[in-house]
Amino acid sequence: MNIYEYTAYNNPLGAKKIITHYGEKAIRRPDILARQLAGCVANNGKDALLMVCEVHPDYKLIKDYTEYQAKKDAKAIKDKNPFANAEGEELLASVKEIKDKSDSSTPSVIPKDKSEKTELLIIGGVILVSLALITKK
Repeated sequence: MNIYEYTAYNNPLGAKKIITHYGEKAIRRPDILARQLAGCVANNGKDALLMVCEVHPDYKLIKDYTEYQAKKDAKAIKDKNPFANAEGEELLASVKEIKDKSDSSTPSVIPKDKSEKTELLIIGGVILVSLALITKK
């Protein structure tokens, strides 16, 4: 028994909703409903398959089990490698903190704002013009 047959036999109303959603007339017999569900999935792909999964009679059980298994697998990975699921926010904050400390502790030769850069550019220009005048004479 496949997923379409199981759904058609155990949840015929859900199967009919899917079939009518895709514009077909649902037949009451479960064996035909199963073929119609399979046809809907074949014609409409992933969306139809997800709809079949949602009306599956054991959907809640399967969902609970997969969530449990995913949490168990995630815990096993985390225990094996504690940095496997690191988002990096703490690391970025630490790097920024270290950078701020190093910037504040060592004086910088490079000017930080535009006014200091402009002043240096003007002073450099004046020195260049004065050197040109001195070497010309």
